[in-house]
Amino acid sequence: MATCRRARLSVVVETDSSMVDVRDSLLGYRSFGIVTPAMARPGLREGIFLLNGQPVFLRGADVSPSLNAFWYWRQQDKLLDAVLMAKAANFNAIRACTTLARACYNNPGVVLLSVASETHFDPRGIVEAVRAVDPERILIPISGNMKDWGTAYDQPPGYSLPPECWNNVIDDFHCYYGWYSAKAQIWKFSRRRQPARLVTVGEFGAEALDAYTTMAQHYPPHFQPTPPSTADALWGHVQVQKADPRQIIGFRGQRPINLGQYIEASQSYQADVLAELATGFRLSPRYIGGYFQFHFIDALPAHWPKSVVSHDFRPKKGYFEMAQVNQPVAPLFQIVGQGKALEIWLANDLPNALADCRMTWTIKAEGKTLVQGEKRADAPPLDAALIETINLSDTVQDVPVVTISLALADAKSKLLSRYQREVFLNAWRLQDALFPKR
Repeated sequence: MATCRRARLSVVVETDSSMVDVRDSLLGYRSFGIVTPAMARPGLREGIFLLNGQPVFLRGADVSPSLNAFWYWRQQDKLLDAVLMAKAANFNAIRACTTLARACYNNPGVVLLSVASETHFDPRGIVEAVRAVDPERILIPISGNMKDWGTAYDQPPGYSLPPECWNNVIDDFHCYYGWYSAKAQIWKFSRRRQPARLVTVGEFGAEALDAYTTMAQHYPPHFQPTPPSTADALWGHVQVQKADPRQIIGFRGQRPINLGQYIEASQSYQADVLAELATGFRLSPRYIGGYFQFHFIDALPAHWPKSVVSHDFRPKKGYFEMAQVNQPVAPLFQIVGQGKALEIWLANDLPNALADCRMTWTIKAEGKTLVQGEKRADAPPLDAALIETINLSDTVQDVPVVTISLALADAKSKLLSRYQREVFLNAWRLQDALFPKR
């Protein structure tokens, strides 16, 4: 376990001519490590992260290369704003790339190192070299450990490492269900994984166009003039296609026909993918030790539209979706049985149980309440619990789009968290038959 990683913060108060006061304070993590056979903890699975001795689930975002750019361009205000927006969305970890890491390698906040992305090799030499220099350093040798893309979406292939190396190693995979694999098949994205040694998800996500205001007011001159929102045009650097099935899911069963609708469809689809995938990760805390949404913010216009925040700091729908799923104690749901049932879950990342909580739920369509209910339940620590299964066959049988709202209160009726999402139920009911033949 890494110990005593601290830094000294100095606060100086000055006038134009002299120093008025100065105060020093030590800050930083006291320890960061993982549970291993050599460092076992009763009741905790191998691979779970420990921050200051307490279990922690990483709800992270990739910020490569934006934070690098803000730092390199000396735009400290943007750098700070990006970090604060990530914190506001309940992210508790950031994955940055090489340039930034070189500048802050020994910062107490740098607790995981990775040396490669989306490949596969025997990392033993690298692990042993790092352990020789810093035997307490925790490694993700390859972010997106894969032998080929076909196996990358379910689990990493693993490493052939001696037991002592695993004291410093976490395995990792990248999951692009919904974008590069199983395109538009949203009914497949959210899945619960069986217990095993914990791994992390280094990347997952989908693309979305910037808001029209961002295009019209903040795109550079060579992108101007922006087409009117009513024009049958795409704009910016995107992989989004007009008649793509993903756009039909995002536009709730219809084909979008103009820029305004392409924007709406792409942002809704991105939010759907993030919601389904992240929910599956949160409901698999005995296999997934943390995740990193790819990626958080653009440094340049439409640099990589998988971002959930545009370069002008305007959030997309996916930002607000991640803020909800990222709540440490989150009421969540999964749609099962081809849209015939709704499972309500309670995910608790905290090391303490929550007793006698009150879960309430409402399902609405076009402002009309179709289903509502409540139940008392306990939230086990570091786990996810199934609270209720609701039959949708009768009450929501012919409704294509619903809004599902959940609320969680403690035993004293104090509100702990909320979750609300629009759901295109016909995607689960019709599945591939939803998409018109060309």
